[in-house]
Amino acid sequence: MKRIILSVIISALGFGNTYSQTIVRNNYDTPIGDETIQQDRESANKFQFYGQSGFIETLLKSKDDQSSMGGSAKFEFGVIYNITPDVPLSFGFNYSNYSKYHSELYQSGYRYSTIKTENVGHSFRIPVKLGYRIVNTETIQITPQVGPYLDWEFIGYSKYNDNKTKYSDMDDYNAFTFGLSAGISITYNGFGIYGEYAWGLSDKFKKIKQNYWSAGFYIEM
Repeated sequence: MKRIILSVIISALGFGNTYSQTIVRNNYDTPIGDETIQQDRESANKFQFYGQSGFIETLLKSKDDQSSMGGSAKFEFGVIYNITPDVPLSFGFNYSNYSKYHSELYQSGYRYSTIKTENVGHSFRIPVKLGYRIVNTETIQITPQVGPYLDWEFIGYSKYNDNKTKYSDMDDYNAFTFGLSAGISITYNGFGIYGEYAWGLSDKFKKIKQNYWSAGFYIEM
């Protein structure tokens, strides 16, 4: 009888020890815990912010010709949603402008006069870009991107000497246009450079589309 009771006590102690080890292992050492930590890290990296600052040149493209409207500054910021670690989808907002001034000396008989022309435009754009990180390490990312954009040129005018004409007063002018852009960014520890080219898909003026190219500094955080 004493042997039976002793065997039961030893078995109970052994079960308790095994149960205790199982609890400790489940709380600290199981793959389930590792997966949870990894999922938390991936969730934290789902969203990022980005910014661009650089030079932009605006181009007017007709069927047979392309002319520059001048260059100036571009500023863009937005949010990146990482569909996967290698596939970012970004939503942005940017401001850019262009300004082109030309002065020419004109002779009429014995008289000389100066002809001055100026073209000015200020735009807001909303770009959406889908990218793929062809290089994606802890420090270096190289990301080609492509996507559509919506453009609103809220100020635009042409000036000939002292005569100023707003683009909005022209019958064939469209303040709202859309297009497609393609570019690439290269970053090291979140800081780097970018370059892009955009094709207007709708007319800015009658049978004239507005393209642009841009390059500058880029940051992700």
